[in-house]
Amino acid sequence: SLLDDKVRSRVSSVLSRQTTEFGKQHLFDRKPETSWSSDAGKPQWILLDFAEPVKIHQVSILFQGGFVGKDCTFEVLEENEKEFQLLSTFFPEEKNLPQVFEIPAEKRDIASKRLKINFNDSTDFYGRIIVYDLDVL
Repeated sequence: SLLDDKVRSRVSSVLSRQTTEFGKQHLFDRKPETSWSSDAGKPQWILLDFAEPVKIHQVSILFQGGFVGKDCTFEVLEENEKEFQLLSTFFPEEKNLPQVFEIPAEKRDIASKRLKINFNDSTDFYGRIIVYDLDVL
């Protein structure tokens, strides 16, 4: 895992601003009963800031069925760049199991200190996303 205690995170929103119950800290706490729950609206996103540049090979996400991202992308911000660049698109399935998304081989050598996970749409009518677990490998 590339996630350690030095990784900082931000999210697009938190359900009803209830950060204690549904905040970003629950993305990485490895507790099956806790989750990050976004508020309504599209798009939603998760931004990770790493202490050092990392090369990303896989991202594992456990969604709540009914609140799964659609039309999703991974973007990175390279050193000395001002804009994020597309690492890959991904298409989660509507299920309550961990899903592993592979980064294309030709993009695995890109070293970046920032990863942005974009959920441009959701299986939820209101655009909410619920993630129980997130890991970056």
